Amino acid sequence: MNLIGGCVLYNTGKNLCNVLLRSLYRIDIRGTYNIPDSGAVMFCANHISNLDPILMGIASPRKIHYMAKDELFRIPFLAVLLRVLGAFPVRRGKADRTALRTGIDVLKAGNVLGLFPEGTRSRNGKLGKAHSGVAYFALRTNCRVVPVAISGSYRLFSRMSIAFGESVNVSDLSTNESHIATGRIMNSIEAMLLSP
Repeated sequence: MNLIGGCVLYNTGKNLCNVLLRSLYRIDIRGTYNIPDSGAVMFCANHISNLDPILMGIASPRKIHYMAKDELFRIPFLAVLLRVLGAFPVRRGKADRTALRTGIDVLKAGNVLGLFPEGTRSRNGKLGKAHSGVAYFALRTNCRVVPVAISGSYRLFSRMSIAFGESVNVSDLSTNESHIATGRIMNSIEAMLLSP
């Protein structure tokens, strides 16, 4: 599918999701001024629901490319839709070099990569342990790292909040210090979740 067709489908899908979510939830979006207008950006968000990527997508003024579990790409129609929406497959539970390269390519092209560092949804709303992949991308591309905090309840007609924080600086770290970079990113998300 060509670039124009992909953009039209992406924007149409985004607008439809925006209308649908706003009819079901009271959505509060904050901090979009922290999102650079251009250049490589990585969103790092906590993960509480399967709807999180949709909420982040409608809140962001820029198109987001996500990793999605590879099982979803085995469903032909869904695979096409996911690719139009900028998603790419990742095999969970193992180091997927193809997915890592794709993520690097997304950032090197000056686009936005959306990640959920915990790798799975939180069952109790608390921030879980992060995988090291988040630091892998940040330390190899020198992208801007924007922490994202999602809070609230996805119960019908309840309030959902998504906040984009100030960029996390990891430029002083080497690729051997991924644990420090990961810690900084997760601490930023946690601080945002704890602030009123």
